[in-house]
Amino acid sequence: MRSGLANKVVGQAGEFAVCAQLGKLGLIATPFAGNVPGFDVLAVDENLNCVPIQVKTSRGHSWITGDLSKYVEVTRDGDKIVLGNLKEPLYPDLIRVYVTLGKENQQDRFFVLTELEFYEAAVESFRFWFDKYNGIRPRNPDSLHSAIHISILERFENRWDLVSAKLNELQAARISSHSEN
Repeated sequence: MRSGLANKVVGQAGEFAVCAQLGKLGLIATPFAGNVPGFDVLAVDENLNCVPIQVKTSRGHSWITGDLSKYVEVTRDGDKIVLGNLKEPLYPDLIRVYVTLGKENQQDRFFVLTELEFYEAAVESFRFWFDKYNGIRPRNPDSLHSAIHISILERFENRWDLVSAKLNELQAARISSHSEN
């Protein structure tokens, strides 16, 4: 299978796996197959409250996060990369689910966190990695390419209550809005 198609299939499998998990929680969920910027799945409760969810899927134990300057201020001191302050995410409460697809007879694993929590975890991961190499990338000092390992996300495993809490928050806001009118 061509690499581009294989990546699409992996992404699609992750989105459907997330929808299945949300269904087990009593929620309606539908994937959008990459056609909506910013999120991949929409979760809906019985009160028609909707929560968008970004899904990232891997067959392994890490996910490519792209240019690390999306998450943290970056400066250089020669070849040394210096990480500054965390950047503010555009949608800090957006729910992200990182999926690692289980191989034969293994369960899929889900790591559920907010966009802000992801930024914090990703920067923690970058700092750890850069400290190990004194801030200089071994093979390509100019690269700002980054990834996050499963070990950094394990504390967020199966935090599906985050989705329920967000839906409850929306319902409470709806009730409050109706009572004010």
